[in-house]
Amino acid sequence: MGYNRILIALDIDDVCEDVLQKGLEMVSDSESEICVLHVVKPLADEYSIVTAPNINELAEAFEREVTDAARTRLMEIVGVRGAEIEIEMGYPVKVIHERAEEWAADLIVMGSHGKKGFQLLGSTANGVLHGAPCNVLTVRV
Repeated sequence: MGYNRILIALDIDDVCEDVLQKGLEMVSDSESEICVLHVVKPLADEYSIVTAPNINELAEAFEREVTDAARTRLMEIVGVRGAEIEIEMGYPVKVIHERAEEWAADLIVMGSHGKKGFQLLGSTANGVLHGAPCNVLTVRV
């Protein structure tokens, strides 16, 4: 079964090229559209106990740097494969659901889990699976 609008949600890690390749294999024909999405969690949520003068400005500057670095890395990985590249700030499950619905994706492709040790299905993949507006393919990583 081929898909026409594939949203590939990537972490930027050592296995993201495997996830991307699996997503590309699901393309039905040359008319298929691909959107590669990376979600950056807000820094304030990761380090909510840190307080310092100008912390908001520092966090925003850091988030811009992370977003720029992510875009550069995704462009290296994706290359000229014709995929749209998007970097979004927010909570991964929520952003992936929203983007899949807005873009009318018929398939979401993502890794089975992140970098937090041995898991069959990570919390982000589980969250996406249990609320997605379309089919979800988790790639074992």
